[in-house]
Amino acid sequence: MITVFIGLGSNLEDKIKNCERAVYFLEEHPDITIVKISKWYKSRAMTLSGETHPDFINGALQAETPLSPLELVHYCKSVEYELGRKPAAKKWQPRIIDIDLLFYGDTVIKTNTVTIPHPSLHERIFVLKPLHELMPQWVHPVLNKTVEQLFQTVLGA
Repeated sequence: MITVFIGLGSNLEDKIKNCERAVYFLEEHPDITIVKISKWYKSRAMTLSGETHPDFINGALQAETPLSPLELVHYCKSVEYELGRKPAAKKWQPRIIDIDLLFYGDTVIKTNTVTIPHPSLHERIFVLKPLHELMPQWVHPVLNKTVEQLFQTVLGA
């Protein structure tokens, strides 16, 4: 079993319900065991210049799974689809649900379709805050810093 961390977010309709439904679908998979779920946090949407979007609700969960990284990413994408996420024409658009594999144990993968750890997690307070709640001493396998250290850096401490 591998310890994984998954980020969740929504900025359309009932945001908390969307995230909770995503958790439900993840829990329903026979090869995913959820260990902990963070609180839900409100965050400002990242946007392209000149655009305004509704705020997000973000959180994260820690799980155990024997699934491969690609199997897990594919399942997360199928949950997004099941919950009504549509492909966006450009990045940082509003979405009913966003599910990202943040860490897959201490595995490092960079392909055309998957990058693990998530390539921007160390720059995003809305990812680090729930991760910090779950596992502040988790070590980023590329940056060799704990989530606590990354969180403090983003806070400007």
